[in-house]
Amino acid sequence: MSRVLLILCVSLSLSSGCKEQEPLPEPAPTPKSVLMVADKSVETPVRLAIGTKGESSLRVVLSSAPLTCAKLRKSYPERPASGKAFVLDFWLVRPLEADGKLGDWTFRSAYLEDGEDGRGLAARAALLDGVREGNGKVSIQGLDMALGDGPREILWDGQLDAEDCGRVAREEADRPQPTLTWSIADQPIEVHGASLRPDGPRYLLRFSRAPHNCNTVFTEGYDVYLDLALDGDPPKVVLASLNGDQFPSTPSRSGGLDALRIELDPKSEGLDGSGHFKAKIDGDVDLRGYKMKLHGAFEALRCTLRGESAGPSPSSSAGR
Repeated sequence: MSRVLLILCVSLSLSSGCKEQEPLPEPAPTPKSVLMVADKSVETPVRLAIGTKGESSLRVVLSSAPLTCAKLRKSYPERPASGKAFVLDFWLVRPLEADGKLGDWTFRSAYLEDGEDGRGLAARAALLDGVREGNGKVSIQGLDMALGDGPREILWDGQLDAEDCGRVAREEADRPQPTLTWSIADQPIEVHGASLRPDGPRYLLRFSRAPHNCNTVFTEGYDVYLDLALDGDPPKVVLASLNGDQFPSTPSRSGGLDALRIELDPKSEGLDGSGHFKAKIDGDVDLRGYKMKLHGAFEALRCTLRGESAGPSPSSSAGR
């Protein structure tokens, strides 16, 4: 065969020339998806994503030690013990815009545990190219974060695919408020947590989309909750503040809140009473461009200064 090709090439070269065929280029190697910390790769075979039921934000967990969705779900919202493993977990959120639309996925914060220095805040900001959900996984592109208190940089080289572990209901008792209507930028918000607690000379009325009780620590995982500072007798709203992962800032105001009217239920005691706090609230207010509406009756768990429920409460809404 080689002689035939050689003779053919020689004969062709007499008329049109014969060029030696160039070898085909080798295919580019598939980029390896890996975590880079201070220019060094860290193997994290475990890549999981989890969230709070009823909310939209996600926690992504990267671990060098074995970890399953079942174990992560069982410990949520706490973090499972990792021993001496390297663990990086961070939150991704979709901000709610003032026009009622959800913005692109953004980075909220990251915590790093390397088995030697313990766990600590790794970053409060990062570059993020894109996030996709579907087919049982969360895919992340272009993750690059700088440590807030050190020279190290953390980035993911390549596409990060994390197994989607689903969303877990909060362990706090669900306290739905079916007679209360709440909307932000014309988006209806279901209320599954309501509480009233002393806050200095005033009282703080809190509504949340995910359940909460008097002892709940509001950190990552709560997308939307509203704080209303109440004062006077009858009570008036003197401060309104939107909080949670879906708000890049904290839309709030302390003036022009006369439109939010509080009317006590005849069977309920005042702000410093006992038992559940029952009242009606009505009004519209603008919080830094976010149009908010509240209308209807509610029943809030009353909290003491110690963060415990005060007075008797039905078993269906008892604090844990």
